[in-house]
Amino acid sequence: MTATSEETPKNAPLAAKADALTQAPAGTITLPYYGTSGGPMTKSGYALIVRCTIRDADAARHFDALVARTLEGVREEPGALVYVNHIPDNEPLQRVIYEFYPDEAAFQTHVNQSHTQTMAKEVEQYLVSMEITFLHEQAGKRPAQAP
Repeated sequence: MTATSEETPKNAPLAAKADALTQAPAGTITLPYYGTSGGPMTKSGYALIVRCTIRDADAARHFDALVARTLEGVREEPGALVYVNHIPDNEPLQRVIYEFYPDEAAFQTHVNQSHTQTMAKEVEQYLVSMEITFLHEQAGKRPAQAP
């Protein structure tokens, strides 16, 4: 499912979508670029994939530096279980960020962090497009939890 919102449709300018992040009512999951989430995820976690198309090689370098700075803050978030930036094979101007949180509350905490909001405000200048897909787990394997 790709998230969209009446307030910030998928095709709205990125700046307008980023503004929605800071203007969301309390308790609403409003994300930069793509609006509100499409509903609660499964009890087993809250996951999404962010696929970015970057303008050019110079913009890709800046985008990667912005993600690296953002990761400094994400690493301090106990609820951000996975936050990984990937470059797909043979697609040097694509980035795929996989995010996984234990629940919606942890995701909302991530969205409200200053490093996440900074990324939301700065990323537009490097992108041609961004697509966000929320994932609903069907089955999987996880590391064993300590007793």
